[in-house]
Amino acid sequence: MESIAQAADVARGTLYKHFSSKEAFIQHRFHHDLMVRRADMRAVMAAMPTVAERFLYMFQNEAAYAESMRPYAAPYLYHRLRGQKIQQHPIERDSFEGLIADLIRQGQQDGEIVTDTSAEQMAEYVVFLRLATLMRWIAMPDVPLAPLFAEMVQLFLNGAYRRVAPTQSSTSN
Repeated sequence: MESIAQAADVARGTLYKHFSSKEAFIQHRFHHDLMVRRADMRAVMAAMPTVAERFLYMFQNEAAYAESMRPYAAPYLYHRLRGQKIQQHPIERDSFEGLIADLIRQGQQDGEIVTDTSAEQMAEYVVFLRLATLMRWIAMPDVPLAPLFAEMVQLFLNGAYRRVAPTQSSTSN
């Protein structure tokens, strides 16, 4: 917090009036940056024809940002997951989860995503998939994040259930 205070040219006590810890400050920074990028991302995604393309674009954007902030990713996740319920993080629901829910709703309206589960419920699942993917990425320092997010998006959009029965390779006698 001392380094942050010096860089911001404020007293350390002033920072603590707004942020309980440096991790809380990092979380605020991540969400602020998302809000700044959000309008541009929405404009680009609006021109994309499929929900899959929109999701992949959004997570490619997210991966590029996370890669640029990699030293802060682990403290962010630690703060984000340290035993608090997701409902206690309204900024997360207002920013990232809201963007995901909007994409899902559009996919539902376009007939690309099932409607038997609400967009809000599916968005919550995606938030947890994202957090799990970020944890996996942090544990593998030499692996880029974009391919992990691409796998995550495919899993969410396509599911893990085999839709076509496997062919039998053995013949009966």
